Amino acid sequence: MVVDHKIPGFVPREYVWLCVWRKESEEVVVVTFVPHTCDEFLVQPKFVRGSITVVVRLEKLPPLECGIPQTRVTYSNQMDVQGGRVAAKLVNKFAAAQLGPLVDMKVGLDQSENIDGDKRLEFEEMVRAHNQPYTEEELEVIKKGQDLHTMFEGENGKVVNLPTTLATAKVAYKKGERMAYGWATTIVRASPVQVLACLWDVMSRNMMNEDDLERVIAEKLNDHNMVGYILKRSPKPLANRDLVMRFVWMVQGSGFVLAQSPTSVVDRPLPKDIVRMTYLSTMKIIKVNDGETRLEYVCRPDAGGSVPAVIFNRYMARFVSYPTQIQKYFQKVRPLSIYDEKDGRAVGEALLIKTKEEDASVRQAGVSWEAARMRVRFTQIRGLREAGERHEWLEGMLARVVKNRLMGGGGGSAAAKVADLTAADGPSLGAGLATCLASNLTSDAGVAEWIEKNPVLKEFEETHVWFRPMMNTVGKRLLAKSNFGAKLRLVMGASLSTLDLITDASTIKLYLDTPGFEAYAHAMIGMVSFCLTAQLLIVWVQTKRGPRIDMAKDMMYTLMALKPGIDAWRVAVGTDQNEFQVMAPHVELSLTKAVEMTFEAIPGCVLQIMGYLKALKSEDGATYQALLSLFISALSTGFSSATISFDYDADVVGRRNDPANYGMLLPGLRGVAAFACMIVNGALLLLLRSVSTALLLMIGPGYCLAYYLLDWFVFFAQKAARDDSSIFLTVGDSFFATFFVGPIWHFGCKVVVDFTGLVFWRGPGIHGGIYWTLSMMLSLVSSLASVQVYYAVTPKEEVAVPAGSAWAAVGVLSGAWVAVFAAFLLLIDSKLIGSFFSTETCREWVCKKFTDPGASDQTKMSIHEKNHKKWRSIRADVKAWTHDNWARFEEEQPAWFSPDFVARVDDEMIPRDALVRLNRAAGGHRRRSSVGESMREAAAGAASTRERRSARDRGGAGGARVAPAPDN
Repeated sequence: MVVDHKIPGFVPREYVWLCVWRKESEEVVVVTFVPHTCDEFLVQPKFVRGSITVVVRLEKLPPLECGIPQTRVTYSNQMDVQGGRVAAKLVNKFAAAQLGPLVDMKVGLDQSENIDGDKRLEFEEMVRAHNQPYTEEELEVIKKGQDLHTMFEGENGKVVNLPTTLATAKVAYKKGERMAYGWATTIVRASPVQVLACLWDVMSRNMMNEDDLERVIAEKLNDHNMVGYILKRSPKPLANRDLVMRFVWMVQGSGFVLAQSPTSVVDRPLPKDIVRMTYLSTMKIIKVNDGETRLEYVCRPDAGGSVPAVIFNRYMARFVSYPTQIQKYFQKVRPLSIYDEKDGRAVGEALLIKTKEEDASVRQAGVSWEAARMRVRFTQIRGLREAGERHEWLEGMLARVVKNRLMGGGGGSAAAKVADLTAADGPSLGAGLATCLASNLTSDAGVAEWIEKNPVLKEFEETHVWFRPMMNTVGKRLLAKSNFGAKLRLVMGASLSTLDLITDASTIKLYLDTPGFEAYAHAMIGMVSFCLTAQLLIVWVQTKRGPRIDMAKDMMYTLMALKPGIDAWRVAVGTDQNEFQVMAPHVELSLTKAVEMTFEAIPGCVLQIMGYLKALKSEDGATYQALLSLFISALSTGFSSATISFDYDADVVGRRNDPANYGMLLPGLRGVAAFACMIVNGALLLLLRSVSTALLLMIGPGYCLAYYLLDWFVFFAQKAARDDSSIFLTVGDSFFATFFVGPIWHFGCKVVVDFTGLVFWRGPGIHGGIYWTLSMMLSLVSSLASVQVYYAVTPKEEVAVPAGSAWAAVGVLSGAWVAVFAAFLLLIDSKLIGSFFSTETCREWVCKKFTDPGASDQTKMSIHEKNHKKWRSIRADVKAWTHDNWARFEEEQPAWFSPDFVARVDDEMIPRDALVRLNRAAGGHRRRSSVGESMREAAAGAASTRERRSARDRGGAGGARVAPAPDN
């Protein structure tokens, strides 16, 4: 055997030994490895011959209750690396590394999964037959534990960052106490009784930690009450800590509650050199469905002794991560045969989390960190282990993926089929993802390009539903850490917004200092103020349920004009919608940018052009400062328009369910070039339409008003003629929704499309392909016509600029727009060009989601998220199909069948028995969700706040409330 000890200047050593084993008794076998000299193995010139002696003693132990055999292994060795210049002290430092074979033996032969599984089965049988009464003391432990959860109801608590996105955590403080309380929740892929069995078996290997010096069950009073003792190692110079805790569990609804409180036992007095800490906690184990359980955990640790609370509280993330340990454990033991999309996302999270075991492998074996991590994960996670046994290339591929380095060797594999792949193909396949992520602006788009480039991965994905979600999760985490595209969007968005704000402010100051231009300054101040107010309102609606610090940060970003860039970055890195938010990040981004473009950017450009033309007629003439502000505003608006189009077009679900309208932007640099074309196109069209509008206003407001009234009349008339007056969003049937929300929606969308050419809004749900194209043509024609009308009506002495200059400017802008748009069409997917001329109506588009023969369950059910007026012609069919499949969705719990989605489904569409359960679970009537509902809720919340303040001022008991008793 030749070993490279990875010591600088240390040549590899070779070892030759003789192995002999001897049976000392029926229970003991001894295996010995001794140095051996043999003529068949001559010393190689470039190696040094060392010697090693190993003695392994194997002692048979009684089998466990479940029948699994046990063996005590005693391993000892002595190594001499030889070489006269090698100090023995240096060699002895690496003695611990030579115990690796013992660790490998323990891991390879580990039966913990089977042992724990048998214990869980026994516990489950006990729970089903459990009928032991609870004492007053036990009930008091349960009650105190449940009371802890009230601290975190509603918006209480500050969010704590965890290394995984599969869990949510918060921290809060109780008045008068110095120690913090922690709260966390996650979903576990197991039944409630299985989770309880895992938590109750405190002596199992998966519940033990590296800092445990002792862990025993000190007293077991009955099947639901026991006392445990744990001795913990503390970092120097702190004294070690111990805990004496009482555990009590109780059935609660379809789940359980497990409470833990400090106690004491007679045979566990406090040692002199040990500090006793206290740990109060409660775990609610709530059934989601037959295969999933939600954990809600609250804890209050107290280190005791002289440790300052402010320091100890900083480690709260470690304590509230306990539910994630349970989630990881059950994920590890799930077999590959039942893997689904949720498993893929969970495994993807695990691949990006650093492990202590990988550090040991890097130090002892000298392997790379990514290879060590994959070896650990493929050993620990049963599903991955089974996949690796069937596909030897998978581990190497994922190791190269998590390394995430742009380097050579990413050419994929020459294998035509998955069955032809070898271990050598793995790193080459994995190296290609880094390039795809770097050349795309979203993680999903990068993963999609990577899979499209490698047909073998596409074949693998078709038979493994968990693979794409796993890679999307990995791509999202890698993107958030180091993606160039996301940072580029953040820098571009924030820089353009900041420059726009600075130049607008300087232009306002210029107008205020120039006699005769004060009205322009006041109008710009009004537009900016209205826009910021509307954006602050959006932030309030989005964050009012969450921590106040999040609201304060987003409002600060808004006032500093950084919000568009921050929103674009959040979408690019795949930030998920949290439980407090009303809108998904991409919806918030679109709404914020649409408000900015409609009420500030577009009218601001028109106003600045009018001011520029007026300044040309003055004695001082126009300044380059105003012209620079105009161009920056146009570029910033073009970036906003392009970002909205890109974010929606790159949506993976949209591309899969609606390929006729999604997916025009191709992966890689071609897609980035198309994105750049959209930015330039939006800026050029804004300048062109602003010039034509400014010229009409300078002739007289009546001319401009007449043109736009005619334009809007034609737009709304064709909407009415095509039965598209109502919008596709679910806004309700109220007078407000019908005669205010709908028209305002159409008006805002038309203004944005007419002035920026927002490409994605060509879809049938908003503008319609053919009308979008006609609008672009009309924009070019009307711009030329406005110049003609301006010079035909305006007296020569009042003309702001020579006709030749005006025609040249409009001609250049029009020609540049046509050229850039032609380049854009050449860069996008040619299959989507037809969508620019589609006559499909919004009603037809919505109904097709359900009537399309190839529509998936998710696509069909998405019709419930659309305005029911759009699909009233097929309402009976939708109701019958939904009723027939509702029970299946409740049982299977697909990822899209979330509580938020269910809240958007009409009561009539839900089977009666399921509706009764939902209403009962909600305490009377289930929550409904829609755009109109969110607006009404916001108004109601403001009214409720005013009422509470009024009651408080009158001295009334406005804060009193009655809480229902828990359902046990």
